[in-house]
Amino acid sequence: MFYPVLYPLECFDKHTVTGEGGAEQDDASGRSVPLLVERTTKDRTCDVSSATVVRTIQSIQLAFVASVLMPRSASAMNEDNVADSPRYHEKQRRQMCLLHTLNNMFQREEFTKANLDDICLAMDGSQWFNAHRSMLGLGNYDANVLMAALESRDLCLTFFDSRLSLDCINDEVVLAYIFNVPSDSYIPFFRGRHWFSVIKINGSFFNLDSKLTSPVRIKDFPEFARRHLAKKDSMLIVTRKEDAKNCIARAGIGS
Repeated sequence: MFYPVLYPLECFDKHTVTGEGGAEQDDASGRSVPLLVERTTKDRTCDVSSATVVRTIQSIQLAFVASVLMPRSASAMNEDNVADSPRYHEKQRRQMCLLHTLNNMFQREEFTKANLDDICLAMDGSQWFNAHRSMLGLGNYDANVLMAALESRDLCLTFFDSRLSLDCINDEVVLAYIFNVPSDSYIPFFRGRHWFSVIKINGSFFNLDSKLTSPVRIKDFPEFARRHLAKKDSMLIVTRKEDAKNCIARAGIGS
């Protein structure tokens, strides 16, 4: 790596310049004029004629060192990590976890509450006592809404059989994993269910749970999945429709 040489002002000495025959160089008034002249310090040669120029050069050199050779700031270095992390993450509102799950999975606002409500009404015409959402209008959408939403984007949802080994999953065709876990409800003494998605970016898995303050990198996804399956949580696999039959190898139950 190239390092610029910083020349100290001390390498420039004032000397009286002599003219021909050893006489001093005089100005118009006849006085001898001391000038900045070239002096060699070790292997460095200073070849300027003004202290102001020297200071300007040193300022430029120091600026170069600070901007190019010094380590980058923490914020600049963090940009490398952010580039490989999810950029979109909706936080939990009311009972809208399924809406957040979809949008976090797509990494954009792919669906709105109105979209999911329309799906509910298409499956059940009841406005108030709809079987697929909360009667209070807070969300709490069920798996049928999730499947219909994904189908509208030519995607398919496959339930993973917890008796299967995770090795049976063809990860190359999986677009995302969606988990359904127990959760506290707005209604006292009633346990509801909570949805969240996990996506893979550049070989790393990220938990996009809307109850988290930000996406969390999952260091060991198989262990993460096994832990949820052991608690009887549901894991669903999102693929393209043409890949649905190939996302799980059915052989190996009980392995």
